[in-house]
Parts: sequence; structure tokens; C-alpha cells
Amino acid sequence: MKRITFVLTTLLISISAYSQTVEQLKKKSEEKSRGSGNNSGNQSSGSSNSQNEACMSDCLSGCLTGLFDINRPARQERQASRSKERQDSRVQKRDLKGNNNSSDLPFETMNISLRGSFAPGTYHVFVPEISGGKGHFAYSARVLTIAERRLGEIEYFSTLDVQPLQISFVNHSNFLFKAGIGAMVVTTTDQLSFEFTTNFKWRIGKKIDMGIEGRMATNHGIVRQEASTQINYALWQKNNKQFLVGINGMISEYYQSVDVNALSLSTGFRF
Repeated sequence: MKRITFVLTTLLISISAYSQTVEQLKKKSEEKSRGSGNNSGNQSSGSSNSQNEACMSDCLSGCLTGLFDINRPARQERQASRSKERQDSRVQKRDLKGNNNSSDLPFETMNISLRGSFAPGTYHVFVPEISGGKGHFAYSARVLTIAERRLGEIEYFSTLDVQPLQISFVNHSNFLFKAGIGAMVVTTTDQLSFEFTTNFKWRIGKKIDMGIEGRMATNHGIVRQEASTQINYALWQKNNKQFLVGINGMISEYYQSVDVNALSLSTGFRF
């Protein structure tokens, strides 16, 4: 509304100036025509007409210039608004491609890790593992190998632990909780046991996360009980991809008689 008022005011001022200029030119031409003959009158009339046309063109050009000057800020404002919209659109597309800070992303879709114990020296534990999932369904598989030195010889005990069906009750960027059922197979005796697992993971920083896991295998009694905790640090990360190093603590009991405890270093990739 202010712009329309300003334009109308400018037009009125221009028309008023134009009318005053025309009146002055008419007065001057009348005075010249009185003091001269018909020929001089014709010449002054021609010159006055040319002056009138020149004045009219100047007034029109001034009005047009004023109009363009009025519209220029509006055009600049529209251009700035379009530039901001394009920038916001690029940010939204980048977020859709993957952003670790977005709460819509899962905690992980796949995790590949490897850990080996360094203390105490009674047992040496070596565990490669793969896990992952999509939506509310998850899986995990690992091979756990325990080496014990007895009378100068090394004895091995190994299990294959498979969890083909796990349910992810919560799985977003900062927290993961899942539970499942599967099987534990003792590779040396082919003993099969049912195994139940629970797993919690949560982030405590941009590059740090922690986890707690519980396992229990049964076959006419408890074959194994295990609890472990870990803390990971992302040495490298891009979007939802990370290269991790960490430390793991595990306490376990086999056949309700043999205790196996270990501190381990771990490394792996998370997607």
C-alpha cells in the first residue's frame, strides 16, 4: 500500500511540474509572437513545440526512472528470498542422504567387530562378530574361542552363537535395545543349546557410545551365562559410517562351574 501511494504521489508531482513548464513555455511564446512578425511567430511556435516535446520526454523518463527505482528493492528482496529457498532445499537434501545428527536414522544397520583379550592371563578370548538389522528385525552371529594353557599345552574351547531372530524394540540414532533367541553350538562336541540375548547401546557423545549385553544358553540346565559391557570411540566417521576402537569387559560362567573373565580390545566398522 505504501508503494502504491508513493508511485501515485510521484506521478502527480511529475504531472504538476510538466503543466507548470508548459504554461511557462506558452507565456514565453506569446511574448515572442507579439514582438515579431508572422514568420518569426511561426519559428517561435515550432521551437516551442520542440521544447514542449523535449519537456514531455524528460518528464516521462523521470517517471519511468522513479518507477524502476521503486521496483528495484522489491526485485532484490525476491532474489534474496529465492536464494534462501534454494539453500534450504540443499540442506534438506543433504539431511535426507544421511546425517548422524538426525533422530530418524537407525543406531546401526550393520556392525562388524573383532575383539581379543589382553587380561587376565588365565584365558585368552578371541571373538569375531557380525550383527545388524532393518526396522524392528535384527540378527547377530559370532564365533567365541577360549584358549587355556595347561601343563605346557594349549586347550581350545569354541562356540558358534547364532541369533537369526532378534526384535529391535528401539532403534534410533542415540539408543538401541533389542532381544532375541537363537542357538549356541559347542564346536568340539556339537552340543546344541538354546540361547537368549538382550542388548543395549546408547551414545554419550558425537563419537562415543556404550553397550551392555547379556546371554544365557540352556540345555537341560544352564550351559553358559555371560554379561559384557563395552565402550567405543569413532576414530573416523562420515554420515552413519564409523570406524571404531574400544575396550570390552566380559564375565561368564560355563556349566555352572568354570568362570571365564576377560578384558579385551576391539575394533570394527559400523554402518
